[in-house]
Amino acid sequence: RVCRIEHYPSCLSPPDPEGGPRASIQQAVDAIADAGTQVWSIASMRHRPDGGIGRSWPLWESRMIPRPQEWAADAERLKEFVDAAHKRDILMLSYYPFIFTTPIYEQHPEWGIQMLDDGGVEVWNEGWLCWNSPYRDWLPQYLNETIEYFDLDGIYFDDMNWGSHSDADQRRTGGCSCQFCREQYLE
Repeated sequence: RVCRIEHYPSCLSPPDPEGGPRASIQQAVDAIADAGTQVWSIASMRHRPDGGIGRSWPLWESRMIPRPQEWAADAERLKEFVDAAHKRDILMLSYYPFIFTTPIYEQHPEWGIQMLDDGGVEVWNEGWLCWNSPYRDWLPQYLNETIEYFDLDGIYFDDMNWGSHSDADQRRTGGCSCQFCREQYLE
């Protein structure tokens, strides 16, 4: 049996401006390890620098996506956290929203999923990328950067859907009709 959790402890968040109590990195790791956790999924990325909806902005000094300088402290805390978990024999995975790399969608909207017209209310793309686009070749390089920087043991993929997965209370739709999907279909 394997005990796997997806948990984002407050010790990795910026300090509470009101000075509320929070566990230290070691206290958080010890509590989860003592509960029998063998595999832990955490985030090595953050939401948009402007606080808006979006995923996959790196905490590390990426060659592929620039990170705000103020996030350097977060990266160092996460390195310390991963090291502490490894000392307790916990495998560390980075959570990754597979189709939701907002900074790349902003640079390459043509890589985005084009929602199928099903006659319902239009669904807009919040940053979802199509697996058939060049994003498929870009993503492994980006994930390798993550693992190299943080000494992670692997990646836990979420958001594996092909279509929408709304953070803006939109309805969900499936499928894609982008140029890359059309070309593959015709081929």
